[in-house]
Amino acid sequence: MRSNTHNRWTNRPRAAGFTLIEVVAVLAIMAIVLAIAQPRLYGFLQRDRIRRAAHRVAMDLRATQSEAIKQRTQTAVTYLPDSDAYTMWCGDPSDGSWSIMQRQSARANSTRVYLSSDPDYRVGIASADFGGATDVVFDEYGVPSAGGSIVVGIQMLCITVTVDPVTGRVTVGDLLEAPQVIEPAGAQPGDVVLTDPDGLAE
Repeated sequence: MRSNTHNRWTNRPRAAGFTLIEVVAVLAIMAIVLAIAQPRLYGFLQRDRIRRAAHRVAMDLRATQSEAIKQRTQTAVTYLPDSDAYTMWCGDPSDGSWSIMQRQSARANSTRVYLSSDPDYRVGIASADFGGATDVVFDEYGVPSAGGSIVVGIQMLCITVTVDPVTGRVTVGDLLEAPQVIEPAGAQPGDVVLTDPDGLAE
């Protein structure tokens, strides 16, 4: 009788589950995988933000140029590298004044862009140079006042957006290593003092 009882308990199937050692081992493996993958994931997100910011800069330049041709007036983009911001302007030939360009967009302040504080980008403007100026003016034919480039990036990566001096064609370059560390300023709209272009070209 005792022998039958003993066999009944010892032959019962073992309940499914994990031991404490197995759980610890799985957690340790997951921690190692995350430690390896995190820098790669961060680098991927960083490169993606730079690319999207560069294409935003190019898109806004093209839109400003197109608006000049459409409205038969002068338009401009002024860049503030220290604040990682830029503004799109429309000129009034009658009195030489400038006003912030109005454009229908789902994005608030779509013609005033703050790259380092915008959660979609969070990158900096390393430089903006158009023949020694930080703004470019398009005439009523879409021809720029000068050719030049804008460099956007973060840390040691950057992309250069160029404007052809003759045609005004805007191109986006490749992702490259930056010559120096680019630290976004994180400026908010209230921190930036707007400056309009120097004046309408004659």
